[in-house]
Amino acid sequence: MKLIFTFPEGIQTSHHPSPGKSYKGGTFNGYLANNSEGLAVCMALKAEFSTGRMFTVGKNGKIVPNGVSLYDHAVYEYSELVGLTGSKRASYVAYIQKVKAELADKGITEAGTDQMKHLEETVTVDGLALLQAALSS
Repeated sequence: MKLIFTFPEGIQTSHHPSPGKSYKGGTFNGYLANNSEGLAVCMALKAEFSTGRMFTVGKNGKIVPNGVSLYDHAVYEYSELVGLTGSKRASYVAYIQKVKAELADKGITEAGTDQMKHLEETVTVDGLALLQAALSS
């Protein structure tokens, strides 16, 4: 499964490192095995993305991940992973454990996500509205 997160350029608000300055948009790709574990992690990443806190504006004015890793190597078939030995398989297995821990630290767990939701869609998050709501509560 390929995950694509795309951000347009914009202007930083008072909740960013440099209010009033522009920030550079970007695209982030991630990959997961097409199996039940990959699907569960994908749904958890989608839940975290929907909170508006998965990415942030860094001090350099670029969009950066905010405490959640993306696996940046293609995973074509789960059967490839089963047959793999050595660093390629170990790298992916370590990533899955790491991202599950990162998501759990943010309160996102497999048990707390809807595993039946449709995956192939565009999710738009109004980060400013989410941030303002969080600050007012």
